[in-house]
Amino acid sequence: MRMIELSCFVACAFGKEDVDLIFDRAIEPVLSDLGMRVNRVNRIEHNDDIDDKIIELIHICDVYVADLTYSRPSVCFEGGYFTGLNKPVVFTARKDHFTPKENDVHGIERIHFDLQMKNIIGWSSTEQVKTFSNRLKARLQYISNPIIARKTTEQKEAVSAKAFMSMSQKQRLSSLSDTIQTRLKRNSWKPIEYHTSAYFKPIGYPSLKKQKRIICIFVTNSAIKEYLRFVQHRRIVYQHSALLNSVQECHILIVSLRSVPPFSDR
Repeated sequence: MRMIELSCFVACAFGKEDVDLIFDRAIEPVLSDLGMRVNRVNRIEHNDDIDDKIIELIHICDVYVADLTYSRPSVCFEGGYFTGLNKPVVFTARKDHFTPKENDVHGIERIHFDLQMKNIIGWSSTEQVKTFSNRLKARLQYISNPIIARKTTEQKEAVSAKAFMSMSQKQRLSSLSDTIQTRLKRNSWKPIEYHTSAYFKPIGYPSLKKQKRIICIFVTNSAIKEYLRFVQHRRIVYQHSALLNSVQECHILIVSLRSVPPFSDR
């Protein structure tokens, strides 16, 4: 399997020397050190409308680093968009933005009150960036680990699904039956043997018992209407009446390679 690589969208004020320096000396090196692809819209080559490109990057990126320095509304908008997609956002800002300034009449150099409760990582120097870099790296690792775990699981499932689809129909049915039985046995279900005598007779299906419950497993290529009617009405006659007396619940599990057709009692 290929290694999981995450991508990060970085938004900040453009055309500000200190913001560019903190990006070049801290944010980008930390992201690269963590193996993340760095996406800052004014630093990548594209031929799109910039708004369209930003939305595209938001959708494809896994995490978002938003530097709130100089209070750019677009940075907040993009952070909200990311949050709406249930993706993690890391906020950073120059430390003097945590305290309002009397001469900052337009509120450009302060963190908006709606964001003040966020766990924002502050930076003060573009020369001494070690502490900021360490905090940023720790935060990104914290939010990335669950994403990597989820993507690793999804990748394994995709590989398994591809292998499953490459099997013959008979192999797929056997694989499904074996997997279901293995998981039930792990939960103390014990195999039993009996046969049905009714309108429909599935041949050689596995059944398991746990205490006073039975589960019958039907693994099939296609579940037909009569099959579903038979199961719904539980027209099952067990060969051993002693087994019936010891059972309080009977559960039917149908696993079909094809979609189950609709049916009606009418």
